[in-house]
This record gives sequence, structure tokens and C-alpha cells, in this order.
Amino acid sequence: MKIGLLSDSHGNIQYVKKAAEYLKKANVSLIVHLGDDCEDLDAVKNLGVEVVKVPGVFSSCYQDQSIPNRVIKEIEGVKILITHSSQPHPNDLPEDKDPKDIIEQENIKAVFYGHTHIPKIENKNGILWINPGHLRESDKKGNPATFAIVEIKDGMASGKIIKYSDVIHND
Repeated sequence: MKIGLLSDSHGNIQYVKKAAEYLKKANVSLIVHLGDDCEDLDAVKNLGVEVVKVPGVFSSCYQDQSIPNRVIKEIEGVKILITHSSQPHPNDLPEDKDPKDIIEQENIKAVFYGHTHIPKIENKNGILWINPGHLRESDKKGNPATFAIVEIKDGMASGKIIKYSDVIHND
């Protein structure tokens, strides 16, 4: 199964739409938005792909107890933690568990996170950590707009960062 990861779009609906269209053509079955304007993903709700989203730590939704800040999803035998921040944050609700505790207690094998705007894929102690970066036209940290594709196959997850400007042509 292929999963598309978007994060930190900050209202850039055009980039979200184009990245989601690219992901659909790449045969993803699920698109995940990892916060900071996760509602931007609503612009592609008719794309015919399942979506999962979590709010960013500064979003008003983050303080809404009816909206989970961290989601655990199992896909083809791989347990995934979906969260905006990979660390505890002062804006966490009292019932929000520390991501480290979730990883240990739930036998998590992949962590999808955003927040830093820095695209990164690393394997730490058998756990795949993926931050797809951001989807802004420009970023004060100097990183280009990026997103990611994760493939889960035979109980293993692997990922790839995609530079927006390399695959999206703004007509």
C-alpha cells in the first residue's frame, strides 16, 4: 500500500491540490496531513482517496478534545503513529500521551510527523521516522516545498521525500 504524506501547508491550497493529484496518480490509497492547517486537505476530499489528518500544535482544533492530536493506524501489519510533533508540546491536552510512550506501549513501527518543516527520513531502533517537510512557497528555514510517499509491503515501511518543484509544473 502507498501512503502520501503532507504537512505544514499553512493555507497553501494550490500546493496541497497539486501534491494530492500527483499522489493520486502515484496510486496512493491514503493521504495523511500532519498538521498546521490540516483542513487544507478538505480541498481534495473528492479525490477518491482516504484521508487522515491531525491538527498542528497551534491550531484551535488542537485544543478540541473531540479531535485526536495523535492517531494510531495499522496498515498491513505495520502500526503507525500519526502526529504533528514527534515530541511532547506545551499545547498538548492533559490526556495526550507522550509520543515516546505511545511508541513503546503500542509497538509502533513508523512515525509520521511534521512541525519542523524539515524533510527527513530515518530509521531509529527499527522504527521508520518520516517528516515530509512543508508545502509553502517559501520557508524561513530555507527548505524547499516537499511531501512524501510511504510504501508498506510485506510488513515493512519505506519512504521517499519528493521535492514539489521537481514533479509539479505550475501551468
